Amino acid sequence: MLSEGVKGLIGLIWFCFEVNAFVLGQEQQGSYTFPLIKVGTEEELYSKYIHSIAEAKNNDIILGAFGPQLIVYNGIDIETMDLGSEVQQSFNLGACGERVLVSSANKLFLKAVHSGKSELIFEGQSNIELHVTDVSNPLFSDADKLYRVDEIGGIELLKAFPKANIRQVLYLENNKYLVVTDDENLYILDGESEEVLKIGAGVRAILNSSHEIFLVYRDRVQLFDRASGGIGFKVSERGFSEIQAWASGSEAAWIIANNNLYQLNKNGIAKLTLKAEEPILNLAAIWESRDGTLWIGTYGQGLYKLYDLHIRELYFQGQSMGNVNSLFQLPESTSFVFASAKGLFINDSGRIKKIKIPEMQYFSVAPFSSHELILAGQEYLVLKNLKTDEITLFTNPLLEESEVNILQKSEMGLFVGTQRGLFLFDLNLRKSNEIRSSQGHRLSQVSQIEILDSGEIVILESGELFEIRGESAFKISIDTEDLNFLVLKNAGNHLLWAAGSQGKALLIDVKEQSVNRVLNSKRAKNIFSLAINSQDELILGTERGVELHSNSGILYYDDRISFLESNLNAMLINDDGNLLFGTVNGLMELGKDYQLKKRAGPRLSNLQINGEEVYPSLQFLNLAYGQQSLYFKAIMNDYIRGRDCLMEYRLDYFDQEWVKAERGTGVQFTNLPSGKYQIEVKASHFQGDVSYYKFPLVIVVAKPFWKEWWFLIMVVLAGGLLIILGYFWFQRKTIRKNLKLSRLVAERTREIEEINKGLENTIKARTSELNHKNRALETAIGKQERIMAFVGLISSNSQDIVCLLDRSRKIVLISESVKTILGHASRDLRGMDINEVFPGLLQVEEWNSELFSQQVPMTFRTFSPKGELLVLETIGKKILNHEAGFDQGYVLNVRNVTEREVLKSEIQSIYRNIHRDFHDEVGNKLARIIALVSVLKLQVQAGECPGITMDRIESAAKSLYGDTKDFIWSLDTSNNTLESLGLQLRDFGVHLFEGSGIDFHFKINLEKDMPLAPNLVRDLMLLVKELLTNVLKHSHGRFCQLMVLQKEKHLLFLVKDDGIGLSPADRKGNGLKNLHFRSGRCKGELLIKSRNGTLMGIRVKASSH
Repeated sequence: MLSEGVKGLIGLIWFCFEVNAFVLGQEQQGSYTFPLIKVGTEEELYSKYIHSIAEAKNNDIILGAFGPQLIVYNGIDIETMDLGSEVQQSFNLGACGERVLVSSANKLFLKAVHSGKSELIFEGQSNIELHVTDVSNPLFSDADKLYRVDEIGGIELLKAFPKANIRQVLYLENNKYLVVTDDENLYILDGESEEVLKIGAGVRAILNSSHEIFLVYRDRVQLFDRASGGIGFKVSERGFSEIQAWASGSEAAWIIANNNLYQLNKNGIAKLTLKAEEPILNLAAIWESRDGTLWIGTYGQGLYKLYDLHIRELYFQGQSMGNVNSLFQLPESTSFVFASAKGLFINDSGRIKKIKIPEMQYFSVAPFSSHELILAGQEYLVLKNLKTDEITLFTNPLLEESEVNILQKSEMGLFVGTQRGLFLFDLNLRKSNEIRSSQGHRLSQVSQIEILDSGEIVILESGELFEIRGESAFKISIDTEDLNFLVLKNAGNHLLWAAGSQGKALLIDVKEQSVNRVLNSKRAKNIFSLAINSQDELILGTERGVELHSNSGILYYDDRISFLESNLNAMLINDDGNLLFGTVNGLMELGKDYQLKKRAGPRLSNLQINGEEVYPSLQFLNLAYGQQSLYFKAIMNDYIRGRDCLMEYRLDYFDQEWVKAERGTGVQFTNLPSGKYQIEVKASHFQGDVSYYKFPLVIVVAKPFWKEWWFLIMVVLAGGLLIILGYFWFQRKTIRKNLKLSRLVAERTREIEEINKGLENTIKARTSELNHKNRALETAIGKQERIMAFVGLISSNSQDIVCLLDRSRKIVLISESVKTILGHASRDLRGMDINEVFPGLLQVEEWNSELFSQQVPMTFRTFSPKGELLVLETIGKKILNHEAGFDQGYVLNVRNVTEREVLKSEIQSIYRNIHRDFHDEVGNKLARIIALVSVLKLQVQAGECPGITMDRIESAAKSLYGDTKDFIWSLDTSNNTLESLGLQLRDFGVHLFEGSGIDFHFKINLEKDMPLAPNLVRDLMLLVKELLTNVLKHSHGRFCQLMVLQKEKHLLFLVKDDGIGLSPADRKGNGLKNLHFRSGRCKGELLIKSRNGTLMGIRVKASSH
């Protein structure tokens, strides 16, 4: 511990350069940005100019796009239709029942949504404006005239306003309308009496939600009083002079003005900051659908959707927080602290302040009290008082050259987990004791310390759990099935949630050392953060977003965060009940009122009986027996990753099992028995919830006539009559049959005797014939066995395949070694063409000219059944029939030479590398020596002193000798091991820094020695030598350490110094390019860190060598 005088001196030094060494605290009200989801990227909707949006009666989203095009989106599929030449590029649209109204200039069309059919229903005198707030009561205006359209396209004139054209109309109730004209006057129109009452002036627009109607002026916004029919109280002192687009919503109204999005409710106007793929969105259109989703059309940037305002990202000074890697709440306080790549911040009641701390490298931060933080820096502990801004620094030899993994305050003191072990400091940070395992092992990998409500202290060490009792840590023995724990969370008395790999979270009773509950994530493999809300529901932060686990099931949050990876132990519930969690991309907040979307039920889109489509909205469907093929498909408008919604079907009263259907397809049922049926649908949504629906359509299959009661009675009577008649007929038939049989017995007896004699003669002849054929067959089998034995003798002791072919090149015999090389049994290949077994062996026209004319083996390539490349070598010979004068067949010998070719390629690669390295290491230095000798000659002739030049020649010759010795050492295969390489590099470093004033250290930590490839040994040696040489030449330091480490599946060669570090110019020089080249040849990763000196090195995979 530092003495008071030394502490005072350090405090004075810090005070003297406070302006440079401290980050000035900055305070600002925290702002939110709301992430948007882009729609239709796969269907190339991303580049469309969406200028108009509406929602059909069946909940489909209908878009008007520049083209002119009409686009229909149901959450799964996107359908695009051209509107034809009669419609201009820019047009307006609105829903009208099951169809769409399209206004273009002075024409109004009524178009079917899913077909190309459109009908011109109105042609006016000026541009037609649509005023659709209700799909069953759409309105439009032509200059000063207001019209209403029914669902079949009928048009009714409601009223003409002779003094000004109509700008906007809003339907109230009881056939009353609120009308704004171009001269900004506000009227109420009674549709029954056609009376018009002016109630205001200066109104720019009318907006509404499900509860309020807003009147927008240039300088204010006021409510419309439905009860009195007049103007109500003022909502906002701010108005809008220009409005690009607006939309009505369930809880608020929406405005696009000056390319910004505003929310308007009875509390006022709020400007929303949006986050999208593009840095700047050019907003064009807006619409809120019935499920509460906000749809935003843009100029040439496609369509976006905003589900709600419950998921947002916290900003500071208009910028994202960046990588938030630590997040915790101060004890006995509502404030929480978080650390990111941009600094250390505190959030107090929505106001964010950047905490000023000394500029040094920090490894960990933790709360020390309700107004104090403890930070672990390099060789220091820093105590920060948030009230007074006072900073106290403490040092301890335990912190030197060791990173701090974790800080945790308890009643026992401050736990400090370092790479040297776990230590317990007293609350004055003066004395410390080391905590070791019960077996005496150091705890150097502690990543978290959790204190339970009942006082137990549990630590997480290398993925395992330990409980601290006194000055020892005892392992908690539970069956984890190789589970690697990553994060802990206090769950009450003796209870602890522990989670990590395999997507599992375990509720552990620490006292009983038992597992009370296991939760599994169905999507994530790793759990990094845990939180428990006020309903005791567990929230998991994973590599695939956030999950809420409750007794009713699992809630997966929507795709705004479903693919965000939570940082380790960076999640908390604030006092408002909202969830905060840190990610690589920023600090996200999930509102406590987040809930699933209201989804409309599915609808039948295709109902077919025996292949013929019927109208799907029927209530009853009667089928005659025999109409037994039923096909149907349902569509459900699910706008949260609807393509991941799994639809399953079944027929009630027919089958209890659900039938899965692929996306965009239906199911078919056949052979339906008679009875009544209803179609049921089960929808498993992306967010984990499951919906069940039953369509009102009742399908009745009639009984067949043979199941009717009258038919059954007739069958019973007819059966009785047939039995009586059959009995009498059988009696008479039996008598006649007995007489006939007595006569036939005598005749048959004589015939049988004659047949027996003939059979005996035939058997004797056939026996003799079979004996003759058996002897011939035995002779043929013997010949074939001798041939097979000969073929087996040829190829039994080799990897050769011997083939006997007929004239048509069909395989007659092939050796068993074909199974070893190609994986085929020889009996399965008989009769096959040789080119089918060895594709690419030879073309038919090349058969005689190449394979048999030259007694030289030919090489070709093919693939094994496992997909491996095989290199085969073949030679053949013809079998001639000298008596007939033609080829009788062929004999082929095929040999597997794959290993020979691979070895040849590897040897050539090694030769090339040796030649290049020898040229680089020796050639350049020989050239330098030659050049220096030339300079020496000139100096001797001129009478100058050649001492400096001779020293340079001597230095270059020594360097050449050392490089040549190292090069020859690397060629010796007995040196190609990891330990030998480390010792050779150590010797090089000792000789290099000898007498240089730089203190050289060497550290090697190997789990086990392992062989290395020759090329890798040379490349690693050259790279590390260059790193050490750079330290000698350029670091200007006093310390250099070479570390050779083996960590899990990687090898690390690191060079660390305390010099001046790397400048921006150094990072662009040829030296780094050469290092990157060397690391690329090693198939490794170049590591560079320049702070408080320089740490450079390379990391390569151990398994790849």
